[in-house]
Amino acid sequence: MFFYLTFACFLASLVLGGPTKHASLQDALLQLCAVPLLLLAGWRLCNLPTTREMRWSLAFCAAILALPLIQLIPLPPLIWTQLPGREALVSTYTLLGRSPDWAAISLSGQETWLSMLSLLPPLTLFLAVLTLDWRECRLLSLLLVAFAVLSAFVALLQAAQGVDSPFRFYNVDLRDPSPVGFFVNRNHLGALLYCGAAFATAWLLASYDAVRLDQDRIDHQTIVTMAGSAFALVALVSVELVVRSRAGVLLLFLGLGALPILAAIRPSPHAEFDGAESESLGRRRWLPVAAAFIVLALVAFFFVGWSSIQGVFDRFGADPLSDERPVFARVTFFATKAFMPVGSGLGSFVSAYQMFEKPRDMFSGVYANHAHNDLLELALETGMAGLMLLCVFIVWLVTRARKVWTAINRPVIDVYLQDAAMVVIFLFLGHSLMDYPLRTNALLSVFAFACALLIKAPGGGEAHTQGKAHQDRRRRRDALAQNAA
Repeated sequence: MFFYLTFACFLASLVLGGPTKHASLQDALLQLCAVPLLLLAGWRLCNLPTTREMRWSLAFCAAILALPLIQLIPLPPLIWTQLPGREALVSTYTLLGRSPDWAAISLSGQETWLSMLSLLPPLTLFLAVLTLDWRECRLLSLLLVAFAVLSAFVALLQAAQGVDSPFRFYNVDLRDPSPVGFFVNRNHLGALLYCGAAFATAWLLASYDAVRLDQDRIDHQTIVTMAGSAFALVALVSVELVVRSRAGVLLLFLGLGALPILAAIRPSPHAEFDGAESESLGRRRWLPVAAAFIVLALVAFFFVGWSSIQGVFDRFGADPLSDERPVFARVTFFATKAFMPVGSGLGSFVSAYQMFEKPRDMFSGVYANHAHNDLLELALETGMAGLMLLCVFIVWLVTRARKVWTAINRPVIDVYLQDAAMVVIFLFLGHSLMDYPLRTNALLSVFAFACALLIKAPGGGEAHTQGKAHQDRRRRRDALAQNAA
């Protein structure tokens, strides 16, 4: 029952979590769905063995929630008027002839409160996944791949039917006919597509390893998994080119290149392989894996046609001076300097940005609702505290990635799923320097799922069939060689 509730909440986050506004009906529904799952996840966590990773994870989640709560604490005028960046507010009180009232650190208390509540579904999913076994985590990864493929087909319908398509679920800019799937921004659809492609690649590589290590026992499930993963990859790559998100296309191919390389150079996850044989296994992965991905890319290019590919090149060749992002970044940087070290409050970007925006920084028909650089926006809203939390997370990520890389005695599919999770996290961090993908509940839930996969210990008590089969064949070859001698 708990797994089905987790499955439903993850699916609801993917379907309803596309908007970036926190005061929406979708957000409220997701938060209501997360409450029972949070209570059950907390109860299950209390019954699990307490490990160092678990304690650090819970402490980090508590710190994330504590930050906006601290920003909402009312402060006396003697304190808040001395905070950096409040000079304009103090001047307003002076012009009105009024003495300042009590106020919080946040410039917009309502937005900070709503932003904190919006963290509830992804944090709940993170805690819930920590209590699942690996079989259930694999099913959630398949849900992510399936939903990404569904979003790809919805995007194709939107592209074919234009701005009047009934499959456009949100009131977006009708001047831009780009497909957006279940989101309001094509860059966010591009992010979902490269996440789905990463996990589809993990399943494809695991199926290939199963065939390579045990060619005498190729079952129906392996064939279906390999065919389904290949189909998903072709669909996701094709639609990514149709969507024409520059960040999406770039990060998609970075992710697709990183996973096979990791598969080729990593040592065997099975302890029974010695160093020399592990190295040879890695070398033998290179050629067929590279050939398979070249074929998949050619098939994807065949489906989308040269016009879509040319459109992607045109997007990369656009004049950078016509892009609003450099202006947004410059204004946000000056605002960040003014509000350091306490920040302006989570979710208060619009209020803080407008205090420093000048007429020459404005664009006709363009409204700066985000900095399009989440590092700058995080620094502006949360100050040094948010940057310290980010540094702690990056240190944890690098440390955990190293542990995952060196772990042994794991089922092959779990190895590749953790590799995919690691790649997805790095792709999100890179994407956040150009956009704000983690400001949507859907993509933040995917991020939380990937982080939970990295924390989970290797699946215990499962039969490592691929490694055992390879070991048995090696013993038979050695016995035959001795008899022949």
